[in-house]
Amino acid sequence: MKLLVDGPSARRFRLAGEVNDRRYYVTRGDDPARAILVLRKGLDLDTLGGYVVDARIGWEAGWVGFVPEEEAGARYTRVAIYRRIPMPSREAERSLEQILAEAPRRTGG
Repeated sequence: MKLLVDGPSARRFRLAGEVNDRRYYVTRGDDPARAILVLRKGLDLDTLGGYVVDARIGWEAGWVGFVPEEEAGARYTRVAIYRRIPMPSREAERSLEQILAEAPRRTGG
C-alpha cells in the first residue's frame, strides 16, 4: 500500500526498540490509538514525515518490552514500512492518520 506518513501522526509514536535492521515504534501512552510501526532496512521515522512509503497493514498482540506492561497481549494495528516511494503525497492510497483513526483504542482513551 502507498501510505502517506503525515507529520502530526508520526509524532504520536515513540521509539520502542531496535532489532537488527528494524526500528519499532509504538503510540505514546497518552494516545488513544494502539499501533505499532515496524520500519525496516534502517529507516527512521523522524525522516519520513510528509513522504509516501511502501507499507503493509495488519494486526498483532503487543509485546512485553515494546508496549506498556498493562497492554501486553492487547490487539494493536501493525504497520510495516519497507521503503520510501518517490511520488507526490496526493497519490498515496491512505494516510497514517486514517490508519490511526481505525486502530484499536486504549481503555479510557
